Amino acid sequence: MSQLRLPVVSLVLLLVALLACGDLSMEEAGYRNNLKDYDALVEKAHPPMKATVEAKRQAYKEAHDKLPAAEAERVKALTALNKAADKEIEDLEGKVEAANKVHAAANASAMKAYQAKFVGTWEGDGMHLRIDEKGGVDYTRKSGAVNKSLTGASVKEFRREAFDVSLLGVKTTFKIDAEPKEVGGVWSMTVDGAKLTKVAGPSGELPLGTFTCRVLVNELCVDRTDRFPDDEPEIRMSYRSDDVPKADSKYKVQWIAENVGPTKADKIIATANTELTLDSAEPIEHVNLWSNIKKPKDGWPSGKYRVEVSREGKNLATARFSVGPPEKP
Repeated sequence: MSQLRLPVVSLVLLLVALLACGDLSMEEAGYRNNLKDYDALVEKAHPPMKATVEAKRQAYKEAHDKLPAAEAERVKALTALNKAADKEIEDLEGKVEAANKVHAAANASAMKAYQAKFVGTWEGDGMHLRIDEKGGVDYTRKSGAVNKSLTGASVKEFRREAFDVSLLGVKTTFKIDAEPKEVGGVWSMTVDGAKLTKVAGPSGELPLGTFTCRVLVNELCVDRTDRFPDDEPEIRMSYRSDDVPKADSKYKVQWIAENVGPTKADKIIATANTELTLDSAEPIEHVNLWSNIKKPKDGWPSGKYRVEVSREGKNLATARFSVGPPEKP
């Protein structure tokens, strides 16, 4: 039986070729693994670091595409390329982690500022929503015969488009249709389809006092101001006091032109009368009054005005305001 015998030189050359082929396969596998590492970093990174990682990955890929075809030269060049990529990926991992921490801190700060805009007591479209500084939530909503309520709940997560509230482990999600926005001193937003107006601070306690404004919500001023343009369609006022009379009482609201051009000083231009009837079965803690006066046909004369609230002839409160040309933007 004959045997095939190869010269020693041929065996050595064959062995070298096999080893070179193995080295190339290993380096190509390393290249593919590095591409996966770059891809993972691209996915993990946030702008602008994401663009930096993408550019590094592309440069690595282009360098690979330009490697020489000859096997020995290709192994040598690819080994050096992969070694440089390994170091670069390790460096990028540290930079991405550091950048992500900065990004997370900035996001947390921005979200904290965003959430702060929701703090307060909001009402409208049958909904009452109160959110305090610590994330406490009280909520009621009436829709036909259906009433929903949450008392003593807390915010668990705030996002741009919604926020989650938890009570006894049960999660309720509120959709933010329109974030809080201030226009003319009035804050408003839309949540779960309900258009809400901010009527008080986070304590829910409505402010005491006498104020003039453009907008009333639940018979109370929500955009208090003491200056109006002479084309303001209607000026409103509200009075809220914890000075509750002990018996039925008559209240009077008088609008007065205090110092208005040729008009006689302290001229009464409008009066509103109301009677407060006390019900012993339902004691009240506050007196709330409101009144309004519409723009005269020829517009408001510029000058100083005041509105007075009295009870049984005794003055209780005064709020002064002025009217003049609209302020230029």
